[in-house]
Amino acid sequence: MLSDHNIIISYWKLWRSREVALQYAKGSFNTSYKLLPEYLHKLVAENPGTIAEIHTVYQAEVGHRFK
Repeated sequence: MLSDHNIIISYWKLWRSREVALQYAKGSFNTSYKLLPEYLHKLVAENPGTIAEIHTVYQAEVGHRFK
């Protein structure tokens, strides 16, 4: 950053900025996993003969997890 833009910034601030930008561009993991059932429903509807299932296990500490 210093050579390109003449700005001094810490590595960790750059790393956090990168994470925020990626989350903004791609969304969060939680949001993506919440969309998965709808995506699978559309996948099966558009592709006759396709079978798609989600298998999860409930764990009190974290909630539902994939098997």
